[in-house]
Amino acid sequence: MLIHGDLHSGNLMWSIDDTDGITNQIAAIIDWQTIFEGNPMYDLAKLVTLCCDGPTRREIEHIIFDFYMEKITVEWKKNNNKEEMPFTKEKIKQAYNYAFILHAFSIIGIIAFAPAFHNPYPEKPAIREAELDISFLSALHACQDADKLLQGEMKDILEKYNL
Repeated sequence: MLIHGDLHSGNLMWSIDDTDGITNQIAAIIDWQTIFEGNPMYDLAKLVTLCCDGPTRREIEHIIFDFYMEKITVEWKKNNNKEEMPFTKEKIKQAYNYAFILHAFSIIGIIAFAPAFHNPYPEKPAIREAELDISFLSALHACQDADKLLQGEMKDILEKYNL
């Protein structure tokens, strides 16, 4: 599949309703210069890692794989595929976990450089400090969860590379 490569809330445009209110429907995904062929779990993991706080991401991860399997199975059958579905929930979750680990550790660098590029409230430093606090906590939760994966169900990765 084609992968966006930089999927986060800043690259999503939302639909507008009849009263000019923002809806929860995506109108467009922009900024496609990092497109590549790969697994869609890369984009999904990046989106939830960068755009959700730790508790929200953890809650989403309990439902997202069933939801994804349901939707991809409908599309698979809609296209009259006679073959058995080549994806399993376990394989999708494993692909997500690999991508999540990558994004969990890269979020540290993203946060380190974010203040230099984004400061919508220069006259209100307390707001910026609060935003950074949220980002730091989100990064901490992501790194803790990546560590749990690497110490648990993905321990073979550490052993494979003698880490």
